[in-house]
Amino acid sequence: MTSDWAQMGMASVAASVRELGESLDVVAGQLPGIVEAINQLDEDVERLVTERGETGAALGRHERDLRELTATVKRLSAQVTWIEQHIRSSGTAQVLDLDHVEEELGALAATADAGHRAADQLLSTFERAALEASVTDHRDAAARSRAAVRSLLDSCVRLVATVQGDPEHRQARSDYLAARGARAEALREVDLLAPDAEEARERLSADDTERARLAPTVTAGERADVELLTRLRTKLTAAVGEGALLPAWLTEPLGPRPPAGESRRWMDVAAGIMAYRITYGVDDAEDPLGDLPESVGGYRRRWHADLGRGIRELRR
Repeated sequence: MTSDWAQMGMASVAASVRELGESLDVVAGQLPGIVEAINQLDEDVERLVTERGETGAALGRHERDLRELTATVKRLSAQVTWIEQHIRSSGTAQVLDLDHVEEELGALAATADAGHRAADQLLSTFERAALEASVTDHRDAAARSRAAVRSLLDSCVRLVATVQGDPEHRQARSDYLAARGARAEALREVDLLAPDAEEARERLSADDTERARLAPTVTAGERADVELLTRLRTKLTAAVGEGALLPAWLTEPLGPRPPAGESRRWMDVAAGIMAYRITYGVDDAEDPLGDLPESVGGYRRRWHADLGRGIRELRR
């Protein structure tokens, strides 16, 4: 019996050896392909290393070119500044005096500013929307409460009209309990929302009264604002077309001429700066907007920020 087990073990070993031999034959057959793939991978790695070196060299050249271009732009800018200063001091160029405020333009600026200050006293669109939402939420809760009362009364009528124990009676009782719970929930919501809704109604009513009172001032201000900016744009367009030299407080932040593709934006910002200086009496020879007092808020601060953003965008 031991001999039989030995023979079986030898047969198993022999089978394993045959399987291993077959596996080795398969691997041996795949070795040429594996070697070829490894060689191809080595070539790809070598190529990538070469390309990386070439890319690094190209980036280095581009960085040098960029530094040289930046230096050239700085030199040209300095030369342009020197030429502009020389032309201004020579008295031979036509310099547009934008600091001289015509009486009519000053009146338009004052009217526009009065309209903006009046508008600042009113609730914004966002504020009114929030208050109106509070009123609507309270009104909707009250409507749900009234609907629950109607359902409650209807279920009471059905309870009286049906016999206890009947399916209709049980359904009526179920509806009664649901309506009572809904009414209680709606009443709690009404009570919770009532204070905010009442305050919102008062503020909206007061704002409506102020809007009616200030409407003529706001409307006149809007018309004056449009006319002022239109006249200033016309004045600037004529000056640029005639090649007039603009004041330093305008050319320093915006450049002497509208850039290609940005002429409309340039003109809007330039006219806005002029209107701002006229409105608030800014006479700084270098800073287009002058200092903004810390106590200033409302429209002037928003206008100042908007013009500053426009200047930064045109400088890019």
